[in-house]
Amino acid sequence: MRKYRSDLKRAAKAAINETPIPSVRDLCKRLGVTVWFMGKYFPSVRHMIAEKRRRVATESTKHRREKLLQDTYHIAAELQRRGEYPSMNRIREELPEGSCTEWKALSLATYAARQALRISR
Repeated sequence: MRKYRSDLKRAAKAAINETPIPSVRDLCKRLGVTVWFMGKYFPSVRHMIAEKRRRVATESTKHRREKLLQDTYHIAAELQRRGEYPSMNRIREELPEGSCTEWKALSLATYAARQALRISR
């Protein structure tokens, strides 16, 4: 039983270095154990996996937001150069495929681009 738990713990720790890092639930399914088992016998490993997933998600969101801000600024500047008002709809039409088009994020990015370019409505 000790060898079994030791092997499970080693496999669970190895998952921390995977890309993308699996969720605790997915890892437990793969290892054939329950989330409860992981929490009872390997709480620190479970915590490390969950924490790393949160960090990766936060970093990913930050990078997507920064890219949206840059893309929006460049599109707004180009629209302004062409004599067109950089509306949110026009900017959305010009965004690269896969860009965030969530209303709130795009609205904030559009506002920031207009402010940086000193465009008022």
